[in-house]
Formats: sequence, C-alpha cells, structure tokens
Amino acid sequence: MKIPSLVNTALDAALRPVEVENSSVDWLRLDINELYVPKENSAKGRENWKVALRPETSRLNEAWMEQRAALPKYDNRHEIWLNQKGNPYDKKTLNDLLRRLLEKTEINTENRDLSWYSIRHSTGTYIVEDGNLGQANSQLRHESLESTLRYDHSPTDSRSETLDDIE
Repeated sequence: MKIPSLVNTALDAALRPVEVENSSVDWLRLDINELYVPKENSAKGRENWKVALRPETSRLNEAWMEQRAALPKYDNRHEIWLNQKGNPYDKKTLNDLLRRLLEKTEINTENRDLSWYSIRHSTGTYIVEDGNLGQANSQLRHESLESTLRYDHSPTDSRSETLDDIE
C-alpha cells in the first residue's frame, strides 16, 4: 500500500520532492480528507497549508498507516514513507521510483522529460482545467496567482465552450 499511498497523495496534493521528504504522519487528517503541511515543512516556508485529498486517497493512506505500523523500520519514525534503505524519499529516489513505475505502464515516455515535478505540474494543469485558478492556487500552495498561471494550458475549444456557457 505504500506506493499507491505515496503516488495518490503526491497527485492530489501536488507534493514537491522536499515535501515528500519532510512528510510526517501528523500531516494526515484522513477523517476530513486533508493533508496539513506546516509552514516550517513546506517548500517555501511561508504559511501553513491545508490541501485537499480525494476520499480514495484517504482510504489508501488509512490502509498504508495500518500496514506501516507493522513494519519495524518505521518504529519511532514520523515520516509517512521511507525508501527501501529506510531513508525518506528525496528528489533522486522519487525520480527513480517514477521511472520504474512508468516502465510498468504503457505510457509513452519517448521525447518526454518526466520527473517527480511532472506529477505536480499535471495536478495543477488538471485543477485549472476542471476547477478554477483559485482552487489550483490553493492546492499548489502558491503565494500568487501569477505562479499558478503557468499551469493554465486551456485549449481554444475549451475557452470557446466557456464563452458559450456565458450566454
């Protein structure tokens, strides 16, 4: 359950590698489908963040927490996820994990430079497309809407449909 928990939480919360590395079981508020990132552990360290999780992600994390409790390498450890060597995941180990996961899929990675940050970027793009810029801004933990605008790749036909809806 560790990898599904990690990947789904990273997708939902658009976690930066350093946030995965710093993650603590105290961040999980699964009863309200939330991940709480304290400012001292957030990548930018500006404020506390409350990030939404899908109910399915909360269920995966509940199952992972149960499984995790039975693993000796997690005794007296606060990190949500540890790699095979018993260390917190970092940028390199997360990118290695992503590469291994992609090798097991039929996702075409040719001519694509995919990294753990690609997960974050995908989440931001989908929230902008299916939600709104404000929601994406909050979920991505950006200080300004200007930063979030980089994730707006809405195609012309989508904007055209929105204009039709205004009528």
